[in-house]
Amino acid sequence: MNGHTYVGLEHWSRLWQYYGQHKESGWWEPFDVKVIVRGDMAVVTCHRKTASRWRPETGKPNAGHVDKSFISRSTMVLVKQHGECKTVHVHTRRLGERARIIAR
Repeated sequence: MNGHTYVGLEHWSRLWQYYGQHKESGWWEPFDVKVIVRGDMAVVTCHRKTASRWRPETGKPNAGHVDKSFISRSTMVLVKQHGECKTVHVHTRRLGERARIIAR
């Protein structure tokens, strides 16, 4: 959803720490939730409504940022290891204008 490709946990953590300091996100309202469980693996998909806003006290936003509401799609893969569920993959994508109209 932010156009970045993460390379390892450290890279992912630094990027989201930056966004946590500079952006606010509203409540993620999931809908169209689907769960598939096969053995020790589960796949969860959904659409989510939310809004994001640049925190003005952190300075001027980077080019391309616009405060707005949007709908995204999310896929998570979880695996049960030693009795605990662990998230092993997450993919999110902001939907385009046409998809937003259809999803309403």
